[in-house]
Amino acid sequence: MPCNLSISSWSRHAAEAWRLASFLTSYAVERDRLLQTNKLPTRWAVFRDPVVEKEEPHLRAFRKVLEHARARPVTPYYSELSDILQRHIHEALLRMVTPRQALRDAQREIQAIPGFGEKPLGEKSFGEKSFGEKSLGERP
Repeated sequence: MPCNLSISSWSRHAAEAWRLASFLTSYAVERDRLLQTNKLPTRWAVFRDPVVEKEEPHLRAFRKVLEHARARPVTPYYSELSDILQRHIHEALLRMVTPRQALRDAQREIQAIPGFGEKPLGEKSFGEKSFGEKSLGERP
């Protein structure tokens, strides 16, 4: 099961694709998939299902994590920032440098990225569409 579903604006079968996406993300299918494969649902209500709570009690703790989760910030520098942080955190995990030094080094390298921090970045809100995409909240 793919983790992302979308329907192209150019699809000749948008209604059928919508029905399939609706089925694959239905409460019953998501609950069964969670119970059979431990794949997390996209429907919040599935986490509170009595059968799920009985069969998968560890999900209560995971639900608390999700309640506080936030989307990553949108930035054209994401790849560079991710690479820099990964390298420096890895060095700290290997005890090549202290965590404090790793963060200082990462900060220095990030601040040296040409154009970084010169102007505010326009953030795209979570769930905002682009390129003619439709979210599952809209019908074709």
